[in-house]
Amino acid sequence: MKRFVGASEVRQDSKTGMFNVNDLLSIYNKQGKRQKRIEPYMRRKESKELIEAILKRLNSNDNNSCYLDSDIIRTAKGRVNGGTWMHPYMFIDFAMWLSPDFKVMCIEWIYDQVIELRNQVGDDYKELTGAIKTYLQPTNIEIYKDEISMINKIVFWKAESDLRQIATQEQLKLLKALQKADVKLIAEWKSYSQRLASLCRLKELL
Repeated sequence: MKRFVGASEVRQDSKTGMFNVNDLLSIYNKQGKRQKRIEPYMRRKESKELIEAILKRLNSNDNNSCYLDSDIIRTAKGRVNGGTWMHPYMFIDFAMWLSPDFKVMCIEWIYDQVIELRNQVGDDYKELTGAIKTYLQPTNIEIYKDEISMINKIVFWKAESDLRQIATQEQLKLLKALQKADVKLIAEWKSYSQRLASLCRLKELL
């Protein structure tokens, strides 16, 4: 999942909610301000105390899980998922350490519903492919691709599936509504053209 600061992106893990700190730091340093690094922030007494406080809170709220330091901050290798990742609570603190403006921006990211909506869209996607399998009885994978492309074109004006990974909150809400509606249309044995027309009308009403 990607968040944007202008044209620059900050990666967020849609499963854990953790943010990539290197991405945010790079954006900050490119603004021509005093250059900063992650290490001085991590050496702060306040940062260490914050990790302990977050762990205490998380472990007291969830009796079925045991949260570790790696759930608060972790470092990974690789071109795609490499870098330092932080729990949203600590990410806000790091952003404040950079500047108040960055903190406000990160708070807005954390309090929106993008991750929750993205997970819901994923669940609805499984329901949609199940309906395709049950009612359309496809003989090849192209039937699935055509149906998903149809919905993507209505939402994004393009068919590429990776657009879902950078969808805005409003686009995700529309995806959710269209997928739910498409499941019902398929179950009612509506043709492809009928489904397309109905979903386009629904978009205009939302």
